[in-house]
Amino acid sequence: MQKLANGEFVSLGKIESSLRNSPFVENICVCNDRFSNHLTAVISPNKQALVELGGKLGKSASFEKLCSDEVIKSAVLQSLKQLAISELGLKPKEVPVAITLVKETWDQDNGLLTAAMKMKRKQVNDFYQAEIQTMFEQLAQTAPATSNSNDQQPQQTSTPNVAQQ
Repeated sequence: MQKLANGEFVSLGKIESSLRNSPFVENICVCNDRFSNHLTAVISPNKQALVELGGKLGKSASFEKLCSDEVIKSAVLQSLKQLAISELGLKPKEVPVAITLVKETWDQDNGLLTAAMKMKRKQVNDFYQAEIQTMFEQLAQTAPATSNSNDQQPQQTSTPNVAQQ
């Protein structure tokens, strides 16, 4: 269980397990930051599904370029949101609001998966720390002002929390 900035708790493992039902997700690491009320996700996408999506959206780029394409990322994020809430019954606070699609395949050779093919959360977080930090910084810049006293403090940059499973 991880605690969001507003004090609510979420189970990253439960969310990841649920979102693996998406045809676009090969592997996923849901991330939180102690100064944010939102979740983000680093996704190692299913190559075939991503290329097919690219074709449907008129994108004929390589897999690597599709991973960084904003239209593709937006379509995958919308698909995840719909799946999470409509079909999987996740609460809105349990759905990532930003994602990064990565071109690397997660495996034992690069140290991102165990021998049992389970994600090594700390290693994934360390490997993609810059991308995770960027997502939370962008969220902080676009977050609407609220009357919550915690939100009135200057935005602090932190290392996203890493939960051990």
